[in-house]
Amino acid sequence: MSTDQIDEYEQGERVRKWLRDNGVSIIGGIGIGFAAILGFQAWQASKAGHREEAARQYGSFLQAQEGGNADQAAALAESLRANYADTAYPALAALRRAAALVEAGASLSIGLEGPIYVNQAAAFSDFHVTGVNPAGNATFVDPAFVAGRFRLVGIRRLARNEIRDRGEQG
Repeated sequence: MSTDQIDEYEQGERVRKWLRDNGVSIIGGIGIGFAAILGFQAWQASKAGHREEAARQYGSFLQAQEGGNADQAAALAESLRANYADTAYPALAALRRAAALVEAGASLSIGLEGPIYVNQAAAFSDFHVTGVNPAGNATFVDPAFVAGRFRLVGIRRLARNEIRDRGEQG
């Protein structure tokens, strides 16, 4: 039987039967959709609040550092590192503290912890001279190339007890 020959009553009955069969699923889907939207908005608001609190704490850090309160600035920088590592503020605070130390004339050694993301092709070429960087061969023969391209930031030497401990472990 084609749909052209179905009367309005029978079409209404089919629609009501379809709604009875699928109504709970439709309402459930709409409910899940609204819950997902509201949950996402709440998560975004939470993240925004987290970033705002990190910004406030960084502002306090700047005030402490500019006011000459090094102990409070150090404590705030550590708090930023511990509580807001997913923002840029810990790195900014570390750079400000490093700049203040350098301006004060302190010798500064920066310890890099965690993964270091580099351009792997360039790093491999520069340090292993594989040919990805044709100028890499110059590092073997031309001290001016090395001196002009790389800067010595610092030298780290192991303390005597660390040398002894490494000898016992190795």
